[in-house]
Amino acid sequence: MMVKHCAYPFCPVSVEGRASKEKELPGEEDGNDAPRIAKPPAQVTSNTNPTIKVRPKENITGNFSGNTGSRNMMTHSHHNNPVLHASVHYHAPPLQVKRIGPTTFWMVTPSWNEGFTGRVVIIEKLRDLSMGGLHNRIALLGMGGVGKTQIALQYSYWCRGKRPVFWVSGSNFLRFSEDFKEIAQYAPITLNEDDPNEKQLMVVKRWLEGPNCGNWLLIVDNADNETDFADNSSVIARFLPHGPQGMMVVTTRSRKVANRLGCEAVRVNKMTVDEAKSLFLRHCDVPNIEEEEEDALLEILELLDCIPLGIVGAAAYMTQTETLAHEYLAIFKNRDQSRRHLLSQGLNDSHKGYKQDLENILSVFFITFERLVQQMPVAAQVLFLIAFLDHQNIPEELVLESELEGADPVEYQDAIRKLCDFSLVSKITTLRTKKPVYELHYLVQLSIRAYLDREKLVSWRGQALHVVERLFPVFDHRVQGDCRVYLPHAVAVLEGSQGYLVDPLSDRIWDYLYHSSNYISAEMHIRWCIAAREKRDELDTWYWKNIDRLVLILRLTGRRQDQESQVLTRRVQNNREAALRPDPLDTHSGYTGMPVVPDTEAALEPEQPGPGSNPISVLGLLILTGMWLL
Repeated sequence: MMVKHCAYPFCPVSVEGRASKEKELPGEEDGNDAPRIAKPPAQVTSNTNPTIKVRPKENITGNFSGNTGSRNMMTHSHHNNPVLHASVHYHAPPLQVKRIGPTTFWMVTPSWNEGFTGRVVIIEKLRDLSMGGLHNRIALLGMGGVGKTQIALQYSYWCRGKRPVFWVSGSNFLRFSEDFKEIAQYAPITLNEDDPNEKQLMVVKRWLEGPNCGNWLLIVDNADNETDFADNSSVIARFLPHGPQGMMVVTTRSRKVANRLGCEAVRVNKMTVDEAKSLFLRHCDVPNIEEEEEDALLEILELLDCIPLGIVGAAAYMTQTETLAHEYLAIFKNRDQSRRHLLSQGLNDSHKGYKQDLENILSVFFITFERLVQQMPVAAQVLFLIAFLDHQNIPEELVLESELEGADPVEYQDAIRKLCDFSLVSKITTLRTKKPVYELHYLVQLSIRAYLDREKLVSWRGQALHVVERLFPVFDHRVQGDCRVYLPHAVAVLEGSQGYLVDPLSDRIWDYLYHSSNYISAEMHIRWCIAAREKRDELDTWYWKNIDRLVLILRLTGRRQDQESQVLTRRVQNNREAALRPDPLDTHSGYTGMPVVPDTEAALEPEQPGPGSNPISVLGLLILTGMWLL
């Protein structure tokens, strides 16, 4: 069996020649309640209604590693005939909506998936639950790679034009807050950029809970971190709207998240054998399969438990290497079982019931990694580097400026193109910046870390830290956009890192979060810094600096009288010498220009330090003036 080409989220397809064809999207009403293909909403000009300007989202090209996530477009110059199955084509939404009314509010980054098939029962379930007109919370619950995001995407496009639709990431608070505030760009919400981040998020939440927002749909994608949704006061859950109307659909791997959010859980299971075979054949356009290859293919599907992520990964490898089904099956079976077992060690509780399935799925990528190391070393190096960054929105600069040994700009481009061909990485070009960024599925990221031995794991983590620390700028309002782009990757690369670069990068993260009034993220970051020092029992000057910062955040967020504030204050008083000792290696204290709380501002305004002097911390001034416990 000769595998020709693939066409699913992993595999490249061409969209050449489509510009002249009118794209049809779901959403318009025609009296028929069933989902259908409809033309995109026309740009209607009105003399009486004001214009709502909508900031364009992202125009995406490339391949996406998996059938979950928020951005899945595939294009490739080598393929001229599109063969689609559950793939997503991205086109920028209209730059303006010249029609006023709540049903025109549309903020969904992924575009209509022309190849979506199946999952009829789940789609019907979502439609039925939305008919009551009351506030509903639904969780699409299932393991990674099973297609939860695609179902939510299909349903959101069916709702287009019927109700306001908004799509946000729930993977972590940083991404959630950026997406949630973005709603104000699409709906009549005014945000004051000088307000604290928490206040801006509350403004958006109150609008969604208000009477004039319409019967909205909010998709919260990849809500997997149980800590972020522990209760109604948790860092993300507290901003999710309730209200008398609206519907929220959450995609998650965690039943605890679904329960804590009060969601009705809708289970998303694996494909049937027929669906899985159809999916594979759509990836590999093979008109006739001999009996031997048919048996081998069915065995591969069985080993992968008919889960799309593994099927597409195997198909991508077979396409790029022209490997027959029975040959791939032999490679797969010869994998070292002990190394495959390592893959499951990093899985969290939400995956425990799928351990064997995921060991097999992720083993697919072990096979691909070995091929890259042997024949495409620069591509392998790029992949190993980005495995330690945040797996979404990786700026091209982090790759081009990585200074990998023996690589030049042309080789970097070839490497990225090869990673896209193998469906390990997707390339996205944003309309806002016109710069490409990259993404990889979190399970692919996990499998890379499991593939590397300990020595290489430490080496590549250090390399990623070095690149991010070099590119993340010292805060200035002129580089605020760069800070925002690099922030998720700076936070990700600090996890598990040690060495002299950790402290200066941590200080820059604090400066950006503090000066942008993102006190929630600033507190989370400072607590991480403090815990990391305490774990190593290193209560040095930098440790006390961060205690100082934490106390400031507690005061700025109205928790001056909390027991924690009192305890931290007394700790600093008992260790005054260490807390106030200047750090000879500190070239950027993190306190310069830092405002103090209003009730002590006049008494604590310091003189401008002279040349060579060291500024005293806000907490130190409070202690020395005896005003801290007022």
